Amino acid sequence: MGAVGTLLRGWRAAKPVLDTVRQAETDAEDGGLLSVLTTDPSTDGRLRALLGAPSIRPAPADALLVHALAPGRDPEAGLRELADHLRRGGAGALAIVLGTAAERAELERAVLAVEPLEMSNVAHAPSLEGPGATLAVEAVLRALGDRALAAGKRYPELRPPIAEQLIAKASRRAAAIGAVELFPGSDLPALLLIQVGLVGQLAVLHDRPLGAERALEAAAVAVAGVGWRSLARVAAGRVPGPAFALRGGMAYAGTRALGEAVLLKVSRGEDLVPERVAAEVRGRLGGVLERLGVA
Repeated sequence: MGAVGTLLRGWRAAKPVLDTVRQAETDAEDGGLLSVLTTDPSTDGRLRALLGAPSIRPAPADALLVHALAPGRDPEAGLRELADHLRRGGAGALAIVLGTAAERAELERAVLAVEPLEMSNVAHAPSLEGPGATLAVEAVLRALGDRALAAGKRYPELRPPIAEQLIAKASRRAAAIGAVELFPGSDLPALLLIQVGLVGQLAVLHDRPLGAERALEAAAVAVAGVGWRSLARVAAGRVPGPAFALRGGMAYAGTRALGEAVLLKVSRGEDLVPERVAAEVRGRLGGVLERLGVA
């Protein structure tokens, strides 16, 4: 871990790392409250189970109010309550319309006929089972936006899809930075902060704040997992194809491998021990590269 010690020696190197982790903790402190509007016990009960969220009436002003509209039922009362929540300054309202394409189109028209509801307040899903359940949860996460991390901390059922989104987003950012490396090592500071931020977000998501000491351990974990950078440089000279694409792919793979390894730890409630996590990163990297078609 000599490189890690060198990297983190002194406040000037450590401060950005600590700030990145603290930002994740700040983002999860408040907000992310959900309330499921119940008018049909079976449909809305299923939605509550998917989200792990209660039905709070009246919904608090800082809550996203979510309602599932099934065909064959009068939507008026539910839509009126969604609209009233917005008029009172509520944090958001989402109507998930269910059924066939024609049934959903009819329900969508009913939603848009009630002011101030608009298209941003509508999501479509054929049902609340199977792929439809995935679509419904994804719509709720989109509606939450930056509040998704706080919501995941509140509602454990939302943690798997939120974690996947966090890992995917960080991996894409890492790929973009890795692809445009200006000179050897120029991408390391930015990649480090992206990966430490991801570690911090995954820890906070599972209600396991890192703190200052653990934040530096997170940086050590990230640095221990970037052996792929050396591999990328070597491969860039030997593998046909644009070097920037290979570097970007390696950055993506390394960040995803780190995220998946850390997620495995925090979801099990285990400590983030740098040496063990780094070993898991190396073990998972091969599988990620294979899925990318790089290995």
